Amino acid sequence: MLLVKHKNIYKGIHRPMDLYEKQFKIRKEDAIYWWNKSTELYLSASILWKDVESNKISRCWDTYKMLMGMSFELMFKAHCVIAKEFNFAGKNGHDLNWLAQKSRLLTSKQDKRILDILSEYIRWDGRYPTPLQPDFLKKHWDNQSNAGDPNKSPFDTQKNEKIVPLTSERDELDLENLSRIWKRFSDVFHSNYTPQSIDEILRPETD
Repeated sequence: MLLVKHKNIYKGIHRPMDLYEKQFKIRKEDAIYWWNKSTELYLSASILWKDVESNKISRCWDTYKMLMGMSFELMFKAHCVIAKEFNFAGKNGHDLNWLAQKSRLLTSKQDKRILDILSEYIRWDGRYPTPLQPDFLKKHWDNQSNAGDPNKSPFDTQKNEKIVPLTSERDELDLENLSRIWKRFSDVFHSNYTPQSIDEILRPETD
């Protein structure tokens, strides 16, 4: 006999979810799981920043910005989950300004500039040496130069290589400034978040 599944229902009878389905639904629909991941990424970026500042390690600037960008991504997605908005995957899933708008969070002009830069670190600059096109590289480096010293080019034309800062740049991307922005969005999250019981989350959907 052929059974047609629709929203976890077989012929009008709810099929009990197994352990993995329950955990998947709880983790997907309880925003605190998304906020926790955001916090873990934020703390990891903070540790990395402090180690670079103290010269314990070097050449991890790009990784720091990737982790900070990912912490913002998970923060915005936590806000989306509160609003029961789960459609944040796809090509815009790493676009921080798009996610912030979808989260209904207010962002300043400076916030938008920073989020544009961090989005590129999530997409490629924290993981790969180049983006897909040279134009993407130029735009990204121009944006980043504008976030720091406007007279400092991110490209050394004589040595034909990118300038990689090994210690902190006192600019919009340092930990102190990004922490202020992250904590502002985190405070909004906690003001809007209402814990749900497991029973509420696992309650069968109805048409």
